[in-house]
Amino acid sequence: MTASRSRSIRRLTLALVLACAAWSCGASDSSSSSAQVTVTTAQDSTLYAIGHGMVQQFRMQGMFNEQEAAIIALGFTDAISGIEYDLVDQMQKMNELMVARNEKVQEAKKAEAEVFLAAEAQVEGAQRTASGLVYQEVVAGTGPNPTVQDSITVHYHGTLEDGTVFDSSVERDEPIKFALGQVIPGWQEGLQMMKEGGKARLVIPGDLAYGPRGQGTIPPNATLVFEVELITIHR
Repeated sequence: MTASRSRSIRRLTLALVLACAAWSCGASDSSSSSAQVTVTTAQDSTLYAIGHGMVQQFRMQGMFNEQEAAIIALGFTDAISGIEYDLVDQMQKMNELMVARNEKVQEAKKAEAEVFLAAEAQVEGAQRTASGLVYQEVVAGTGPNPTVQDSITVHYHGTLEDGTVFDSSVERDEPIKFALGQVIPGWQEGLQMMKEGGKARLVIPGDLAYGPRGQGTIPPNATLVFEVELITIHR
């Protein structure tokens, strides 16, 4: 394990108790469930958001089942109550568990992504390139193809596999200009297949997007779907 990865896992470990408390919301024993607590007031919503936000921030969705989350929540409530517990002997085990669970989640996501990509490649007019990118021309352009040395102006709408929008110049009603050589590999490859004035659908596997680190609201290894209009090539 690299030093940076070790530090990252330690941060996950330290955040684990608080994050998982949101799942069981104040359990007083390992058999408690979130059904015992209701979120009714504005402050309740803020407190709930703290726990939920920690899970999202530290990418822990899917790592623990309900029973495990309840046990974690017990540790949280005991710590809040002032009950002391020596974490030194458990630190290595916590790190190992977090690494193993994260790898398991990512393997499952990659398998799901491959099914999605394979289905997208079967859509009429779509093609899957050697890199794994799925490209589908929607409107044929009439101008030149861009190169990685060019700057381009585009309109785009980006979603996750489930349709969740993570970014959209279309929704902002504001096209964006950027250097093609400075964006994710899936964009570099897909945009070079387009002609100026054209529109295309790009389905980009995680290793051609933001990989295991993710980006903002984009989860690690997420497959991204873009609808892109190549407006102008700047040379």
